[in-house]
Amino acid sequence: MLRDLRRQRYTRVVGSSGTLSTLAAMARELRGEAPAERPQSPLSRPELSTLLKRLCRGRTSAERAGLPGMDPRRADVIVGGALIVDEVFRGAGVRVVSVSDMALREGILVDELQRRAHRMGRRRLQNGRLASVEELAGNFHTDEKHGLQVARLALQIFDATQRLHRMGDAEREYLEVASRLHEAGFFISHAGHHRHSYYLIRNSDLLGFTENEKEIIALTARYHRKGPPRIRHEGFCDLELDERLTVTRLASILRIADGLDRSHRSAVKDIACKLTRGRLVLKLKRARAAQLDLEVWGASRKADLFEEVFGRRVEFAVSGARSR
Repeated sequence: MLRDLRRQRYTRVVGSSGTLSTLAAMARELRGEAPAERPQSPLSRPELSTLLKRLCRGRTSAERAGLPGMDPRRADVIVGGALIVDEVFRGAGVRVVSVSDMALREGILVDELQRRAHRMGRRRLQNGRLASVEELAGNFHTDEKHGLQVARLALQIFDATQRLHRMGDAEREYLEVASRLHEAGFFISHAGHHRHSYYLIRNSDLLGFTENEKEIIALTARYHRKGPPRIRHEGFCDLELDERLTVTRLASILRIADGLDRSHRSAVKDIACKLTRGRLVLKLKRARAAQLDLEVWGASRKADLFEEVFGRRVEFAVSGARSR
């Protein structure tokens, strides 16, 4: 775990819960600061070293309970907790940690609220989430028209093939966000932009999404082009099996939708999907008098993942003339 942490280019480390809150309170006493109502002050590595020495000099819980800033209820476990924090500081190269007044209880509440929102069957991004996605897309100067078109087509395919993939509203939302942001990596470089998209989404603020949800969204965007998901890939290897399947299924849909706007001209107006035992036929309706040869070619080249995942041959029909 520490090896993984060292590879992360983090700019801020936040800790929570009893041990860190107590250590932060003791550090404030070291600095001569007044007790704070909310334990949000930082804890530095030198301060932690000083506190460890003081804690270890206390041979009993009663002696440690009398130390300035100590929560007496934690006097019997504080030494072990402080040693773990010290090891994280050393192993991960942390110089200072901010202590949050939010912890497991608040996390459980947020998680439950999000689960209830999904169970209520919301079909669109929540206002706060949508604003965050749009802000991120603007910050990275993505092609907004292309992102919206790919998202629209991807959701049409998702809805029409629901009995095949059996994913729900949460996954639908991940697909929408990934579609809107899949080309964010152009902000860094055209070459390998899919990998840059993963990094930017994964390490940006997407309000309302958990870290795990951001990972799924970022990976879905990462696999909109080039090679399919591999267990050796960063991030993908850390997911649970069902989450890896979710990413693979969503990416297979995103790849087709992205191919269907190959020209970035929104040439496809609508998609009607027909599922048979061995095929998925996408009937494409043109926008005005648009030609769809490039779109069909682009989507055909990127349909292989969908065919592999779902065991359905993907075919395209334009104005009654079927093409592959």
